[in-house]
Amino acid sequence: YEPTGDVITDRPLVIVVHGGSFVGGSKTGDDVVPICEDLAKMGYVVASIQYRLGVPIFGSIPQNAKRAVVRGMQDSKAAVRYFRRDVAENDNTFRINPEQIYMLGVSAGGFNALNVAYLNTDDEIPSDIDQSDESISGGAEGNSGNPGYSSAIAGVVNIAGAIADLSMIEAGDAPICSFHGTGDTVVPFGSDILTLL
Repeated sequence: YEPTGDVITDRPLVIVVHGGSFVGGSKTGDDVVPICEDLAKMGYVVASIQYRLGVPIFGSIPQNAKRAVVRGMQDSKAAVRYFRRDVAENDNTFRINPEQIYMLGVSAGGFNALNVAYLNTDDEIPSDIDQSDESISGGAEGNSGNPGYSSAIAGVVNIAGAIADLSMIEAGDAPICSFHGTGDTVVPFGSDILTLL
């Protein structure tokens, strides 16, 4: 999604990440398309991205849910790197400012966006996650693509997502704007245990 009729060559980019409990959802879903269209009308370049889905129902559900978050975060970081690579290698196809990349996530996408912003080191990945598993190898950056470019973002907008450990948010990290509702029974408002459907 791009603004129409402008000639600006260093526009901010917002990467939008859909919801769906890590088992469904789409970059063309009703939870994200209106947001993308509105942001483009405001002058932003907007990219709605897809990420790997699936939370196996066999084995440990909490551990499988954490694995889904790690995969989603890795794929979302690869999207950030994609745009920085495009600036460096393809003459900035989308006319963005690579220092003004933001991420907005809805529900499960909010989990992804928060972890892109604040899970910066491999030791912040939950200790019960087997990082030697090929599907989530590559640590905090992952192996989803576009290596060699930064996945840092300038800020994050979280809509009904959550982060497992608030201590991951440190002074100097990307600023956050977070929205949530008190009636959310899947991702509890405030501080509580995540309930999986």
